[in-house]
Amino acid sequence: MQSFSFNRCLMAAALGGVLALSACGGDDKPAPIDLVTDQNRDNVPDELAQLVKSTLKIADAGTPGVLDPEEEPAFFAAINEIGERLPFSAETVGRLERIDALTQQIAAVQTEEERADLLLQLADTDALLAQDANYQRFTDALNAMPELAPSADTAEVQNKSKAIHTGGYDQLQRGDVMLTHSGGIGYAFPWAWHFTHAGNYDGNNTVYESVGSGVRLQPIAHWQENKRYAFGRNKKVSQSAVVAQLEQAQQRYGTAGKTPYNFVFPNKQTDNKLYCSQLVWKIHQGAGTNVDSNSLKWFTLMALKLSPYYAWNPPLALAKHAVLIASVLRPAVAPDEIYYATDVINFYYDKKK
Repeated sequence: MQSFSFNRCLMAAALGGVLALSACGGDDKPAPIDLVTDQNRDNVPDELAQLVKSTLKIADAGTPGVLDPEEEPAFFAAINEIGERLPFSAETVGRLERIDALTQQIAAVQTEEERADLLLQLADTDALLAQDANYQRFTDALNAMPELAPSADTAEVQNKSKAIHTGGYDQLQRGDVMLTHSGGIGYAFPWAWHFTHAGNYDGNNTVYESVGSGVRLQPIAHWQENKRYAFGRNKKVSQSAVVAQLEQAQQRYGTAGKTPYNFVFPNKQTDNKLYCSQLVWKIHQGAGTNVDSNSLKWFTLMALKLSPYYAWNPPLALAKHAVLIASVLRPAVAPDEIYYATDVINFYYDKKK
């Protein structure tokens, strides 16, 4: 992988802003990835597919399918090379930088009102990314790549379910996991790709979930407004075991906002504050199962998603990815990580746009 001088890039940033960042390295910049050629017509550009497959193989050197700590430098170097070679426009680079700044602000806010305002700004910026055809090709390819899907077995179950049922809600049983995405799949949510929110079905058309106003038992109606959602059931323990933990959680955390929302994403161990997927994780952990998958596939998606932010400076990108894995992704539990926990949860319904 070609590397640029750290000082050279900082000077370019200081002198030229976004355009300088996008051109950092001058003639030394590696050739852009071909995001058009797709000879086998699988909706994944051939060159990108090969680069991602080679990156995933790095993690098989030790424990197959697991990103071991000693594999991280080579793994993220390969990720950074992909990010460095993505042929995004200068406008897209600027928007990604804006999104990066907004997500950092979101992580620091203390009130739901501040968070909501920043999320609106972030969503508006995210919507503009689709104006770049290469950005759209890149995100579409990651969604279509079978190597980054949760599992073939789960996909088969989902497809059969979709052929039989029209909504999936008729299959819900008390204690089931519920996942949804409240916006488009893109860069807007820093730790999400497939899903942005998680909940626990509590029967009688209600969902036990953690939202901005805290942990609550709420009507299911607001879930039915979303176009992307998945329902799953723990296949390691009985329904009664999960329901028992659901009821204990309601006694401990309340059902009307007694327990506030947890804005510190990596701190999933706390009981004083809870975010949505943390609440789901705790319920199933109480039943003796772990739905925090720490999936290599999800790590790869997150790394590829964030790689364009720092592509102008590979040393900085390598450091950012190392911090991301060690201090955020491993200790936290995101809705997507539950989606990838296919050894524990059978997602019997998955509705896509």
